[in-house]
Amino acid sequence: MRKPTILIVTEDGFDGSFGARHFVISRAYGDMVAACGGIPVVAADIRALDEYAARFDGLLLTGGGRIQPAWYGEIVENFGELDGYSNTRDDFDFGLFRRFHAAGKPVLGIGRGAEVINVALGGTLLKHLPEGIRKGDRTEEDLGGRLAEILGDRLETVRDYDTAIAQLAEGLSPEATAETGLVDGFSDASGKILGVLWHPERAHEIEDGKGVIPADERIIRAWIEGIKSEEKEGLNVRHHAGQNPEKPLILVNGGSALDRQFLSKAFVTNKTYSEAVAAGGAVPVISASDRSFSDYADLCDGMILTGSFSFMPDPARRDEVQDVEGKERPKTDEALLDAFVRVRKPCFGICLGLQRMNTYFGGTLHPYFKKESGIEHMMTFHLCEAGEHSVTRPLFGEEFYINSRHNVKIGVLADSLEATAFSPDGVIEEIRHKELPVWGVQYHPERMRQEHREPPEGPDMTPLFVWFADVCRENHERQEDTER
Repeated sequence: MRKPTILIVTEDGFDGSFGARHFVISRAYGDMVAACGGIPVVAADIRALDEYAARFDGLLLTGGGRIQPAWYGEIVENFGELDGYSNTRDDFDFGLFRRFHAAGKPVLGIGRGAEVINVALGGTLLKHLPEGIRKGDRTEEDLGGRLAEILGDRLETVRDYDTAIAQLAEGLSPEATAETGLVDGFSDASGKILGVLWHPERAHEIEDGKGVIPADERIIRAWIEGIKSEEKEGLNVRHHAGQNPEKPLILVNGGSALDRQFLSKAFVTNKTYSEAVAAGGAVPVISASDRSFSDYADLCDGMILTGSFSFMPDPARRDEVQDVEGKERPKTDEALLDAFVRVRKPCFGICLGLQRMNTYFGGTLHPYFKKESGIEHMMTFHLCEAGEHSVTRPLFGEEFYINSRHNVKIGVLADSLEATAFSPDGVIEEIRHKELPVWGVQYHPERMRQEHREPPEGPDMTPLFVWFADVCRENHERQEDTER
């Protein structure tokens, strides 16, 4: 039996130093789902809500910023209250919940996610905690119903949020009640909905030196086991990407990072990658754990191996950043590439992704080559000269301007790869594998799209993503024919 596929919603991120929009997901969610027997992927395109609800077995609504009060009939009284709201996150969360709920599929809400469920079903929230109750307080929960079956009659938690349930929606039963009387957990009669206001996926340090409440996998494991037991037959066929061959499922790898917002280990992905995949006619998802490489290769029709991240915490943590950038990210990138190569699924590398491909196949890199020559290659636009075997030549011609953002280039090209395009100063700008469905570009085509493309004199590179979606679709069809 296949593992159940669990769709996760991320936090919106914005890196002020680069002006970049990101998806940000704490690794705790994906790692916990993977440890409990599921395949965690992150939803990455609001236009694909129906596709997500049709293809995935369960929805995990995660924690994050506050819900815009208009969703539950309140108003924002002053501009100071606007901090922490995200209309795009609200639209994504509520849209996904409604579709999964309408399809009768299981939904688990954690923290903010539980509040989304309550509001979507007609409940209300308190915009601020009652007097005397603080975010970060330790509390004892009286449990009942399904939560008591999973966790016992009482549980110590940490109030890791600054809003609360005011009125529980009709159809939801309170199953966790704090000492203060606030409802912190619920389920519905069908057993398809479960919500908790605390965060079982991560450990909590108690203030005043009172110790640590460890992460607790029991809720997530019980929820995933419930999906398995209720839908044994459906899991074998429904979650596979080939259900809608007209829209291939393409994984965008989430890069290991330390994000500025949470100052913790996370998976961070620039939104421009998934937007480009969606514009090419595919359904994008993002990796959420480094424990699921083979599962991702089995689930998805192809992969975009992305460029580097730009979320950076304060300078005092630079050594920690270097550990993630220089040690963790290369291992996860190459392990993910290995998983897709083994099953001959198409892979397309962008910038750092191309460099990872070269080292994976045995080549080398030349770091800081432009700085050594006195010319900074970062943030420059220049011509690309496409060769006879280039995948971009039929799309954009023999010469076109590209967006180049890198200080590392290919040193020695791996024997199994062929260089198919160059910059005027000889930098390899495009590669392909001689036998496998593997390609890469050194520049950033995801940023060269429509009227906002960089550079503006370059081509709109949406056709490149259409081409890759077609490659993934055709490869899937060939593999299905072979299996028959």
